[in-house]
Amino acid sequence: MGTAGNGDARSDNDGPPGGLPGLPPEWGTIIVPDDASALATDAARLRTELRRQARRTAWRRRLGLATGPDSGNPRPVRLALLIISVAVLVTLTSFIAAIRPSRQDSEAAPAGDSGNPGRQLPALDLIGEEGAPVPLRGLLPALIVFTDDCVCTTELNLVSRIVPPGVTVVALTSDRSAQPERPPQSPAAGTRFLTDPATGLRTFLRLSPAPASVPVLLAARSGTVVRVLPAVGDLADHPAELAHLGDR
Repeated sequence: MGTAGNGDARSDNDGPPGGLPGLPPEWGTIIVPDDASALATDAARLRTELRRQARRTAWRRRLGLATGPDSGNPRPVRLALLIISVAVLVTLTSFIAAIRPSRQDSEAAPAGDSGNPGRQLPALDLIGEEGAPVPLRGLLPALIVFTDDCVCTTELNLVSRIVPPGVTVVALTSDRSAQPERPPQSPAAGTRFLTDPATGLRTFLRLSPAPASVPVLLAARSGTVVRVLPAVGDLADHPAELAHLGDR
């Protein structure tokens, strides 16, 4: 049982009952239960709502949003800016991480002179002058001149004069129709003019085409990369490696 009352309860003489002030009329009818445990469900619901409101207020304060009585009407400008800033930062970080390795790979080999020495050459098939496959490892030991976009007559003559006996000289291009001119002199008569249409060897060595660049690969009999030089003229700085290609 409960005692019912309304917001306009008054004594017979229009005074407040028991000397207490009257309740606001907008509260409507109020029922006070005889057993206070009947209010436990409502009390738990109220505590849950208060905790939720406290968490919401704390987060709004951290984000710099309004926390006053009118905060139910949020102005999420700062929150939107924060989300956009984080998204832009993540995107830029991913973009930089994606392009840095490729730029380093494309720039490292032409500028340097190592070409990862010690690595084993892959089992590639090059294309001969008659269109037949030529196994790369069957040419070893070899001095391979990358002749893309180069007539290379002078370079091939120089290589043919300094290469030791037993070492194959290969003029390699990726375009069969753009093979260099054969030098008229006899020293280059033993040079093999081959094609690598898929640029498999360039890719393996991380050699990117560069204007006026004629890199050279020194490959030992065992299939090991001895050195990759950025230009034919640099062979003069490595006479010992050139002389012992057939011994490795």
